Amino acid sequence: MSYRNVTCYYYIRQAWSPKNQTILLTLVQTEPGQSFSVRTSDAGDKERKMMSGRECRTRVDDTVSIYNGATIESPLLARLCGTGNMPHITGAGGELLVVFRSQPHDAPFNPAPLGASPGFRLTTRVRFVAANQVRQYHPECRISITSSGSNSRRSQRQGIIRSPEATMAPNTSCLYEFTGREDQRVWMTFLSYRLDGGEDGDCLTLTDGQELVSRQCGAAVQPRICPHALVHANSSTAYKPCRWQDGESYLSRSPRFTIRQELATGTAIRPWSFVIRFEFITVDRFSPKEQLVSSSSGGGQQEQHESAAPNGSSGMTTGVADSPEAPSSTGDEDDQQLAWQMMTPDCFQLLESAKGNGSVSSPRNPLLYGRGGSRHLRCLYRFQAGKGEHTHLTINPFHSTGCARFNQSGCQACLSVDEVFWGGQVRRRSYHTCRSLSGNNPVVLQSAASSLELIFEVRDMNWAQDDDHFYFVAEYSFSGGIDPACWDSHQQTGKRGSLRIDPRDRCVRHSIPWHIQAPRGGYIILVFPAGQASVTKTVEGCPTNNRLFVYSITDGKTQLYREVCLMAGGLQQQQTGGDIKAQQQQQPLNLYSAGWSERNWMADGLLVVASLQGVPIADETPLVVTWLSVFKDVSSKSMSFAARQSVYGANASSSQMVCRTGCPALGACLSSDLWCDDRDDCPDGSDERQCIRLVFWPLYVGLVVILLSLTAGLVTVYLVHRYYQARRYTANGRTYKPRPKETKAKFSSVTVSLTRHYEKGGPGS
Repeated sequence: MSYRNVTCYYYIRQAWSPKNQTILLTLVQTEPGQSFSVRTSDAGDKERKMMSGRECRTRVDDTVSIYNGATIESPLLARLCGTGNMPHITGAGGELLVVFRSQPHDAPFNPAPLGASPGFRLTTRVRFVAANQVRQYHPECRISITSSGSNSRRSQRQGIIRSPEATMAPNTSCLYEFTGREDQRVWMTFLSYRLDGGEDGDCLTLTDGQELVSRQCGAAVQPRICPHALVHANSSTAYKPCRWQDGESYLSRSPRFTIRQELATGTAIRPWSFVIRFEFITVDRFSPKEQLVSSSSGGGQQEQHESAAPNGSSGMTTGVADSPEAPSSTGDEDDQQLAWQMMTPDCFQLLESAKGNGSVSSPRNPLLYGRGGSRHLRCLYRFQAGKGEHTHLTINPFHSTGCARFNQSGCQACLSVDEVFWGGQVRRRSYHTCRSLSGNNPVVLQSAASSLELIFEVRDMNWAQDDDHFYFVAEYSFSGGIDPACWDSHQQTGKRGSLRIDPRDRCVRHSIPWHIQAPRGGYIILVFPAGQASVTKTVEGCPTNNRLFVYSITDGKTQLYREVCLMAGGLQQQQTGGDIKAQQQQQPLNLYSAGWSERNWMADGLLVVASLQGVPIADETPLVVTWLSVFKDVSSKSMSFAARQSVYGANASSSQMVCRTGCPALGACLSSDLWCDDRDDCPDGSDERQCIRLVFWPLYVGLVVILLSLTAGLVTVYLVHRYYQARRYTANGRTYKPRPKETKAKFSSVTVSLTRHYEKGGPGS
């Protein structure tokens, strides 16, 4: 039997602690077989148990009170009574006060349980933790976590919060606040959660800004759990994402998310533990998809610049943005549906010259990548230049190492740049790479196109990849100096035309391409002067850096068709050794448009881009390349190019061709408008050789008009004569004029004929 009506105070203190660390004192019962046994008044109960809080009657039972401080005014961590294994009780701050109080009276027949000695024997353990963690051990139990910035890496935007290791006093409310920037959201995942024997006062409340997400109390407290991520909670190994769409995590709609845990009985007897992974997600601001459609449509270059687009920063998306309705697909159309999804951008941003220069970067929202549940990503950045402006683009860096790191063969990240000409009628891919770019090797591009499109595309991502594996940064600027008339002069249609390649021409200096539209059902032939151009396949095959890039156009998209090396006049003479006879024997270079050497296929036209970076083409004379609209002969439409060349060669004649306007030297049919127009379009001049020349054609025209007038007069006289001749009649061998119509007059009941002739001697004569 213990002493009665006794109060004992045990003061525990740890004075020293390392710098920037705080002290944790833990009371434990380490010796085996030693139980905590404090007598209670329930002498008749066969089963004894450890009790705390309101279960211990302070006026009847012996109690042990533990305070987190030096006085009884300090926070009460636990009040224990009964018999059982004492839980670990931890206090923060370096001071603990243990108070044992026995009641004046005891029950004589209330023995201690078998194997347990009356009283208690405790051991104190000392630990040190970081000083910034002491706030969650404070009676207010409040922790505020703020984002370090939207441009920080993933390791700085996310973290793990664990439940307090210290014992929480009864009636404690713990508040965890997560606050991001205005362009950020909070991605919250409970890796584990446990609250033993929760009562009605033990409640868990989740709040998204001012909106209540959930509130659960008592034993029914169970937030969304993602247990498969707990395995990797303490390691840097990538884990399968916990999708909020599948009920495994929480994604806030505002930059602030709070978790409040109310503990009515404390955690001395009813342990409370949790592990939470949080991440601040940057919500990229993109342009509305309506601007993608409106800026893609429209007329020519001038109309495209004069129309003002809406503000490009008003839209926001957190995942796959809304897009026009996709075409339905069943069965064999699955491939078409996948292709449509890959062409529809997940994010679009319109950058106009009116808003000035700046920089762009890849999306920083992990929800758009594999870690957020997306398999593919395609982002489109459109740079809209003003009237007569250049677009300058510098890409540095471009990071694409995630595929090799995870040994994923199908994974691929690429960066492309497309030039859009004449209001979207023609587009050309000027740059494409799927390799990473370091900071020492930036990519610098300059374009005179009305629009420049930067396409960032990642395919076949796995659940471990995000914006840390694929990203880029690009700076852009706009500058003027382009004559708007260049776009009209370089867009050519019709039957014949020419390209004037002169380094002194401002349109050529600004790299304005030529757009040659092929006639319906026809082709284009580019005719280069003899000895000044050659088709090359390698860099070594051209002695200068002057190039002419010829692209074939099909449905508005271009593909590099031929690369033509432009020779300098002086350099060409050096290569031929000055042999004039050899130069005279050189033939002009004829370059046919795409589809000419194929069967039953043709391109919509050609896009020609000049790149003059080497020796000048000539001192004063520019290089003039002519082009013609031609058609295949009916007899050779199904022939290959080699077969057509064997049939129509240099010694061929027009009699071997079916079409009446055939040019045997070209093996093609010219347009009828090019036939007999005083210009030799066919190399052998056959289009002008079989023509009748009218020297004094105004005189001939006048004579034809006079003859036609005389003929018309004679025909008129004849027709009038026939008309009157048809109205006469003959009687008794005499010709009379036509009778007038009979008219009758009625007088009373007598009718008198006014025109009838009566014979003499008859009645009434």
